[in-house]
Amino acid sequence: MQNTPHLDVLVVDDTPSRFPEVKELFDGVPDITVFFATSLAEAIHILVKNNIGCAVTLSADGRANGYMWHRVLKDITPALPILLYPSSRNPFLGLRRRRLEREGIRSLRPGRRAPQTLPEAVFETARSAADTSAAEGFRGEILFSPLHAEEKYALLQTALDILSHDTKDIFIRILSILSDIPQNEYSGILNDYVNELFEYTSEALGFITAQKRVESLIDLVNAVKISSEKIPLPSHSRIELAYDPRKLLFIETSRLLKHALGNLIDNALKYSPVEEKVKITLTRRGNDVLFTVADRGIGIPPTERELVFGRDYRAANTAAFAGTGKGLWIAANIVREEQGRISVEENQGGGSIVTVCLRAFSLRTSDRRLTDLSEWFKLPREVVEKKARIMKTILLLEFPAYEREADSLTFANLLDHFRDERRKKERQKYFYKLQEYMRYNPNGTPVLVVDDSLYVHYSIAPVLADRGLKIVDFAFSGVEAFNLYQIFNPALVIMDISMPVKSGIETAKDIYKENPAAKILFVTALGEYKPLVENIKQMFHGKRYLLITKPIRPIKLLAAVNDLLAD
Repeated sequence: MQNTPHLDVLVVDDTPSRFPEVKELFDGVPDITVFFATSLAEAIHILVKNNIGCAVTLSADGRANGYMWHRVLKDITPALPILLYPSSRNPFLGLRRRRLEREGIRSLRPGRRAPQTLPEAVFETARSAADTSAAEGFRGEILFSPLHAEEKYALLQTALDILSHDTKDIFIRILSILSDIPQNEYSGILNDYVNELFEYTSEALGFITAQKRVESLIDLVNAVKISSEKIPLPSHSRIELAYDPRKLLFIETSRLLKHALGNLIDNALKYSPVEEKVKITLTRRGNDVLFTVADRGIGIPPTERELVFGRDYRAANTAAFAGTGKGLWIAANIVREEQGRISVEENQGGGSIVTVCLRAFSLRTSDRRLTDLSEWFKLPREVVEKKARIMKTILLLEFPAYEREADSLTFANLLDHFRDERRKKERQKYFYKLQEYMRYNPNGTPVLVVDDSLYVHYSIAPVLADRGLKIVDFAFSGVEAFNLYQIFNPALVIMDISMPVKSGIETAKDIYKENPAAKILFVTALGEYKPLVENIKQMFHGKRYLLITKPIRPIKLLAAVNDLLAD
């Protein structure tokens, strides 16, 4: 190993039991500095702070840790050369040698018959990687860029911060349920919260692994839940949403982008007076799709408009507002990973305008993607081709300026169409079942159920039917609910509060105006939000109503129904 440059080496394993053995092998070798890590966090920290030229992954007896470490490190730092060094007693390497060779994993099995010492194998692995990357001579900084490590570290840290930022309240609620509710009653609620946590975790992991999906930016924005109260964006009274035609607003993105957009909207609401609206605009500009959120808040000083996207940074004029300084940093990292850009400017007349610029979805070739559609939705290729021709013709007539993007627009809109058709078929199954519940108990007490979620209807219906109640109909909006109330005059209305177009509260005003003696059971996810509860108390003082919190527990639902009907 004469005339070799200095090499920093990272050695990783789940446990440090073999570290002394490995350290002894490197003792006396002047050209190598060895760093040891037993966790991913430690490994990333070492990779960021040092110019690591090669990694060695160990494999403890009877386990495949070295192989798993190899895969993890390759995902994070694809250019880093890695050597697998299993235990001499571990059968793992012999059993899977062919698989290792197929995956290009270099390995050295220790023992007297080994062709090289570990330091020699490390240098050879590093040199081989340098030759493969066509580097001139051996230079560790070519093999592994510290800047690349910092970028990857930022992405991983972003995901961890998202999990902390968005799941803290869920954990608090779970702990509260576990401490306050008997074990035989909380399983359903706990299941819902765990599913919500799973959604956040899955989206964060999808962000790290770059899993993407073609989606309408309109759908992504409408899926945003605002503030800690998780109010659906279309139902929020302070938000105005405007957008270009849906057919032009498709992007290829991870679902985590909605968290970035949610952070930007939350900030706009938080730093604006409560009487001011926040305006969100979605537009197509050439090959870009723009998301813009404009507020009339405190604004951002010109000298700090770049700094606010740094981690833990808070503008000087935000001291009176609660916050951590992570929201914009999270948003910026997600947008950059989506190959997008984010900027902030002054809003004329006061406040700020934040713009996120994303690449519109674009195809390299349409032929293979039509085959994908055929396979995904189990449709004959000729059917897909026919629909594609029709869709393309419609798009060219409607948007002649986008002729060059016609194939991309055709695929995105066709995918959206097939997804919608599949959703309709799935929903139809639930509709048939709901109609069946409406035929139960013809002489029972009439009840109208109102919620914008089909699945909430489906969960409530069997409970009411078993109670002997007559479900007169299911409404999916406030407007529909009031019309049905006038037709059936039910003894009880079970109604969600947060609904698009017309909220449950506005609908309740109309119902009480029509019939001051009406009975309403509000069912909402915002039941623990004290300002909302107090507002309802003042608004409907003297009226007959109750409020229960989602997720819906049959015991509480029936107790509230019985109380109102007995009144």
